[in-house]
Amino acid sequence: MRHELLELLRCPLCHHPLGTQQLAMQGADIYEGGLQCTSCRTHYPIQRRIPHLLPMAQLEDTKKQEMKGWTDLWQQKGMYEHNLHENEDSFNLPYIGGMWSEVARLFDLALTALDLQGNETVLDLGAGQGWASRYFAAKGCRVVASDIVDDEWFGLGR
Repeated sequence: MRHELLELLRCPLCHHPLGTQQLAMQGADIYEGGLQCTSCRTHYPIQRRIPHLLPMAQLEDTKKQEMKGWTDLWQQKGMYEHNLHENEDSFNLPYIGGMWSEVARLFDLALTALDLQGNETVLDLGAGQGWASRYFAAKGCRVVASDIVDDEWFGLGR
Protein backbone atom coordinates (compact mmCIF):
# COMPACT_ATOMS: atom_id res chain seq x y z
CA MET A 1 0.00 0.00 0.00
CA ARG A 2 1.15 3.52 -0.61
CA HIS A 3 2.25 5.33 2.54
CA GLU A 4 0.23 8.39 1.46
CA LEU A 5 -3.02 6.39 1.70
CA LEU A 6 -2.69 5.99 5.47
CA GLU A 7 -4.55 9.25 5.95
CA LEU A 8 -7.67 7.66 4.42
CA LEU A 9 -7.78 4.59 6.67
CA ARG A 10 -9.69 4.28 9.92
CA CYS A 11 -10.20 1.46 12.38
CA PRO A 12 -13.14 -0.67 11.21
CA LEU A 13 -14.21 -1.18 14.84
CA CYS A 14 -14.16 2.33 16.32
CA HIS A 15 -13.39 4.59 13.32
CA HIS A 16 -10.32 6.25 14.86
CA PRO A 17 -7.06 6.86 12.95
CA LEU A 18 -4.49 4.11 12.57
CA GLY A 19 -0.84 4.40 13.53
CA THR A 20 2.00 2.39 12.00
CA GLN A 21 4.30 -0.25 13.48
CA GLN A 22 7.55 -1.76 12.18
CA LEU A 23 7.12 -0.85 8.53
CA ALA A 24 9.19 -2.45 5.80
CA MET A 25 9.19 -0.15 2.78
CA GLN A 26 9.82 -0.78 -0.90
CA GLY A 27 10.07 2.65 -2.47
CA ALA A 28 6.86 4.54 -1.61
CA ASP A 29 5.06 1.30 -0.73
CA ILE A 30 4.60 -0.23 2.70
CA TYR A 31 5.40 -3.88 1.99
CA GLU A 32 5.13 -5.39 5.49
CA GLY A 33 4.37 -4.17 8.98
CA GLY A 34 1.34 -3.30 10.98
CA LEU A 35 -1.31 -0.75 11.75
CA GLN A 36 -2.72 -0.14 15.21
CA CYS A 37 -5.79 1.83 16.16
CA THR A 38 -4.91 4.93 18.17
CA SER A 39 -8.00 4.40 20.34
CA CYS A 40 -8.99 0.74 20.78
CA ARG A 41 -5.42 -0.53 20.09
CA THR A 42 -6.59 -3.26 17.67
CA HIS A 43 -3.70 -4.47 15.49
CA TYR A 44 -4.01 -4.96 11.72
CA PRO A 45 -1.13 -6.59 9.80
CA ILE A 46 0.20 -5.41 6.44
CA GLN A 47 1.36 -8.34 4.30
CA ARG A 48 2.54 -8.19 0.67
CA ARG A 49 1.47 -4.50 0.48
CA ILE A 50 -2.09 -5.35 1.65
CA PRO A 51 -3.45 -4.00 4.95
CA HIS A 52 -5.69 -6.67 6.48
CA LEU A 53 -8.43 -4.59 8.09
CA LEU A 54 -10.74 -7.43 9.05
CA PRO A 55 -10.39 -7.96 12.81
CA MET A 56 -10.48 -11.77 12.64
CA ALA A 57 -11.02 -12.25 16.39
CA GLN A 58 -14.16 -10.09 16.28
CA LEU A 59 -15.36 -11.17 12.83
CA GLU A 60 -18.65 -13.01 12.86
CA ASP A 61 -18.73 -16.58 11.58
CA THR A 62 -20.79 -15.68 8.49
CA LYS A 63 -18.00 -13.41 7.18
CA LYS A 64 -15.36 -16.05 7.87
CA GLN A 65 -17.50 -18.57 5.97
CA GLU A 66 -17.89 -16.15 3.06
CA MET A 67 -14.13 -15.63 2.83
CA LYS A 68 -13.49 -19.36 2.84
CA GLY A 69 -16.43 -20.00 0.50
CA TRP A 70 -14.88 -17.97 -2.31
CA THR A 71 -11.58 -19.83 -2.25
CA ASP A 72 -13.39 -23.19 -1.88
CA LEU A 73 -15.50 -22.37 -4.96
CA TRP A 74 -12.44 -21.45 -7.01
CA GLN A 75 -10.74 -24.66 -5.86
CA GLN A 76 -13.78 -26.75 -6.90
CA LYS A 77 -13.78 -25.09 -10.33
CA GLY A 78 -10.14 -26.05 -10.80
CA MET A 79 -9.03 -22.45 -11.07
CA TYR A 80 -5.88 -23.04 -9.01
CA GLU A 81 -4.65 -25.75 -11.37
CA HIS A 82 -3.68 -23.20 -14.02
CA ASN A 83 -0.88 -20.81 -13.07
CA LEU A 84 -1.77 -17.33 -14.22
CA HIS A 85 0.91 -15.00 -15.50
CA GLU A 86 0.68 -11.22 -15.45
CA ASN A 87 -0.22 -11.07 -19.15
CA GLU A 88 -3.04 -13.58 -18.83
CA ASP A 89 -6.69 -13.47 -17.89
CA SER A 90 -7.28 -11.23 -14.90
CA PHE A 91 -4.54 -8.75 -15.72
CA ASN A 92 -6.35 -7.93 -18.95
CA LEU A 93 -9.89 -7.88 -17.56
CA PRO A 94 -12.37 -6.88 -18.77
CA TYR A 95 -10.82 -6.83 -22.25
CA ILE A 96 -10.37 -10.57 -22.80
CA GLY A 97 -13.53 -11.21 -24.83
CA GLY A 98 -16.14 -13.87 -24.26
CA MET A 99 -18.55 -13.12 -21.43
CA TRP A 100 -16.46 -10.07 -20.52
CA SER A 101 -17.22 -8.17 -23.75
CA GLU A 102 -20.35 -6.55 -22.31
CA VAL A 103 -18.55 -5.71 -19.05
CA ALA A 104 -15.77 -4.05 -21.06
CA ARG A 105 -18.30 -2.02 -23.06
CA LEU A 106 -20.11 -0.84 -19.92
CA PHE A 107 -16.85 -0.12 -18.11
CA ASP A 108 -15.68 2.05 -21.03
CA LEU A 109 -19.04 3.90 -20.97
CA ALA A 110 -18.67 4.47 -17.22
CA LEU A 111 -15.09 5.74 -17.60
CA THR A 112 -16.24 8.17 -20.29
CA ALA A 113 -19.20 9.36 -18.20
CA LEU A 114 -17.00 9.87 -15.14
CA ASP A 115 -14.71 12.20 -17.12
CA LEU A 116 -11.89 11.62 -14.66
CA GLN A 117 -9.39 14.45 -14.35
CA GLY A 118 -6.80 12.40 -12.48
CA ASN A 119 -7.16 14.15 -9.13
CA GLU A 120 -9.99 11.98 -7.81
CA THR A 121 -9.85 9.47 -4.97
CA VAL A 122 -11.62 6.22 -5.85
CA LEU A 123 -12.78 3.56 -3.39
CA ASP A 124 -13.20 0.23 -5.19
CA LEU A 125 -15.33 -1.95 -2.88
CA GLY A 126 -15.58 -5.63 -3.72
CA ALA A 127 -12.59 -5.11 -5.99
CA GLY A 128 -11.80 -8.79 -6.52
CA GLN A 129 -8.45 -8.80 -8.28
CA GLY A 130 -8.47 -5.03 -8.54
CA TRP A 131 -8.69 -4.85 -12.34
CA ALA A 132 -10.92 -1.75 -12.29
CA SER A 133 -8.58 -0.09 -9.78
CA ARG A 134 -5.68 -0.50 -12.22
CA TYR A 135 -7.58 1.46 -14.87
CA PHE A 136 -8.52 4.24 -12.41
CA ALA A 137 -4.89 4.47 -11.30
CA ALA A 138 -3.76 4.65 -14.94
CA LYS A 139 -6.03 7.72 -15.29
CA GLY A 140 -4.07 9.33 -12.44
CA CYS A 141 -6.58 8.69 -9.65
CA ARG A 142 -5.64 7.85 -6.10
CA VAL A 143 -7.23 4.41 -5.61
CA VAL A 144 -8.04 2.23 -2.62
CA ALA A 145 -9.21 -1.30 -3.47
CA SER A 146 -10.98 -3.40 -0.86
CA ASP A 147 -12.23 -6.96 -0.90
CA ILE A 148 -13.05 -9.64 1.64
CA VAL A 149 -10.69 -12.08 -0.13
CA ASP A 150 -6.94 -11.41 -0.32
CA ASP A 151 -6.15 -14.67 -2.14
CA GLU A 152 -2.92 -14.30 -4.08
CA TRP A 153 -4.36 -15.74 -7.31
CA PHE A 154 -7.94 -14.53 -7.49
CA GLY A 155 -8.23 -11.81 -4.85
CA LEU A 156 -6.43 -8.58 -4.06
CA GLY A 157 -3.17 -10.48 -3.54
CA ARG A 158 -3.00 -10.87 -7.32
